[in-house]
Amino acid sequence: MNIKDKSMSYLQRSLRVITDYIKGNVNLTEATTELYKLGHHKKSIKKVLKNTERNNIFNLKKWKKAIVCQ
Repeated sequence: MNIKDKSMSYLQRSLRVITDYIKGNVNLTEATTELYKLGHHKKSIKKVLKNTERNNIFNLKKWKKAIVCQ
């Protein structure tokens, strides 16, 4: 395996962890652990994951107002 193949594999695994986090398949702790194992810095991991909007998270305040108004 040459350097280009190794870096593509590294990028693909990193992207897979981030997309799993966005989809809600893994939580923040699991995603952080996996990315740290791949060699990312913890400060960078937390910054990226905490600033990433997730598909399975709903704003409860918005829903609460909609339910009360009905």
